[in-house]
Amino acid sequence: MMRFQINDGCFLNSTQTSLKGGTYHTAQTEAEEAELLKLAAMKTVTPSPIGVAPVQQAAPEGGDDDLAEVPGIGQSTMDKLAALKITKKSHLKAALTTMEADLKVIFGANFTKVVKHFA
Repeated sequence: MMRFQINDGCFLNSTQTSLKGGTYHTAQTEAEEAELLKLAAMKTVTPSPIGVAPVQQAAPEGGDDDLAEVPGIGQSTMDKLAALKITKKSHLKAALTTMEADLKVIFGANFTKVVKHFA
């Protein structure tokens, strides 16, 4: 029997069962499976192989070197840093020693918070 992801709530006439959207359901009979396949053609349900976990979203690029993880850095600050070619945490860590005065102006009151992150 096949497993189906229920995209939109629906009612199965073959088993008199109501299925809630956002869930998974495994067909128990051939009649139920045939009805679910008809619903799959209408995109109400999606066949899903049994034993295969739903696909997880890929992690954003950058991982451990992503500036967004540093406390005190918002989007506008990230834009200012990008103008200075500082796009990763490793770039920022190096710049803290060579461009401290410029970074104090960019970060303002958040400068100490950023420095503590790298301490």
